[in-house]
Formats: sequence, C-alpha cells, structure tokens
Amino acid sequence: MDVKKDDRRQDLIKSLAVIAKNKINKSQQAQFNNFTANAIHFYPDADYLKRPAEDIFWNIWGLYLFAEKPLNISEQQSAKVRVFNPSVKADGWSSQYCTIYINQLDMPFLVDSLRMALNRRGLNIFTLQSNPVWVARDAPGTVHEISSSFVEGAEKESLITIEVDLLSDRDMNELERELLLVLDDVGVVVDSYAAMRLRVENLIKELKQNAPKVEQLDESIAFLQWIYDGYFVFTGCAEFELHVDRDQVSLQEVAGSACGVLQKYRGDLRHES
Repeated sequence: MDVKKDDRRQDLIKSLAVIAKNKINKSQQAQFNNFTANAIHFYPDADYLKRPAEDIFWNIWGLYLFAEKPLNISEQQSAKVRVFNPSVKADGWSSQYCTIYINQLDMPFLVDSLRMALNRRGLNIFTLQSNPVWVARDAPGTVHEISSSFVEGAEKESLITIEVDLLSDRDMNELERELLLVLDDVGVVVDSYAAMRLRVENLIKELKQNAPKVEQLDESIAFLQWIYDGYFVFTGCAEFELHVDRDQVSLQEVAGSACGVLQKYRGDLRHES
C-alpha cells in the first residue's frame, strides 16, 4: 500500500495539525506540519491510533525539536541519541514506555543494528519507526528544509523513534552511550564496505587465474562468490601472510591491512607470542 495515500496516516496528520494550532506558535505550526507531511512515513496501526492524540503530538513534536538541533556531520560522531522517560513537566506528555530519539545520516544496517543492541539488553521493543528524509541545514547545522524527496544540497538523514521498557536514569545513560557506539560501528562498516568487497572480488580473480586445480577450488570460489553477491555482511577484514622459519609456520598480519571494525578496535587487540 502507498503509505502517502493511506487514510489513517492522513487523518493522523490532520489531527496533529489541529492540536498544533493550540500548542505552538504560528511560525512553528507551518514548520511542524511540513515535518509531519514529509518525515512521518510509518503506517499507523490500530494500537498506535488508540493512544491519546495529544500524546502522539508531543512524541512527534519532540522528535521534530530533536531533529532541529545541529547534526555535526563533520565530527567523528555523526549521530544524536536521546533516551528518556517522558514526563508531563519536562516534555508535555507521559508514557508507559522509555522513548529513544535518534538522528543519524542515513545508511544501511541501522535498524537491524539498533534492534540487536536493544535485544542484547533484554529490552522489549514496542515501537520502532525509521523515517529517512532529505534534510537541508545551514552552516551552523540548523534545519531549514525537510523533504521526502531529493533536495539540492541536502543530506539524507534517518529520524528514528523507538519505545522500550521504562528504565532508570543510570540504565538510560548507559543505553545512550551504547547506541552511540553501535551507530559509530555501523558508520565504520559502511565506510569500509566497498573496500572489503573489492578484496573478495580480487581474491576470486586471483584464485581463478593462479590457484592449482585442487578438489576444493571450485567450492571455495563458489563460496566467495556467494558472500560477494550480498549474502554476507562484511564488518571487518585483515590480510595475513604465511611465514615459514625452519620448522615453524605462522600467519602474520600484513601491516595496515585491517579494515572496518578490525581497524577501529585495533588498540583492543592483544598479541600473544
């Protein structure tokens, strides 16, 4: 179904616009209505629509204000994360769930990586909405346009809302740090992904041209071709050379060959003699 034409989504957007008239000033209303029209792609189910309309408004308004803050794409960390238990006093609304806002440059593996991080902590995930949009920001990083379609000079960003079990302040702080680390890992993997696939491509060519015709050759090449064709997620790689010193045979890593997370966590490795 075309989500843009879904009646429930359109009805929700209209309801949010009515509430916005009474909750925020006129200049903010226009920006917020544009935000909901372009940034909210999810297909609202019956359970979601049973929530009080004002709770939905405050949740999405909070995401809008969060997205408006500068995203420092020039810095090493190009993601923003907020983990909080909504309260009427601080946020204008309350919830039975802990809410997570994430603003990150759009890239593959985001949703699955976040889901795995939350599952590792044993958290129940009640809502996970990912909304990729084109965001144009000025030099200081403030948003001046959000669009569901390409905008000249804009970056594609993901605006993600997740709801999990209520957490203590300590657990929220720990979760926020962990999610930032996970998002940074994803960025490292994506940045190195093409280089890692190229290494597999070159290895396939080398085996086809130079490897001796042994029994396992065809099976090995077929396996490498399978992972090259997209059935495997490359997270890191390194090259090793076979060294023979008299009767001692060993594998030694080629200096500077580590890629992806193996390069990122280089200082965490411990070598034993």
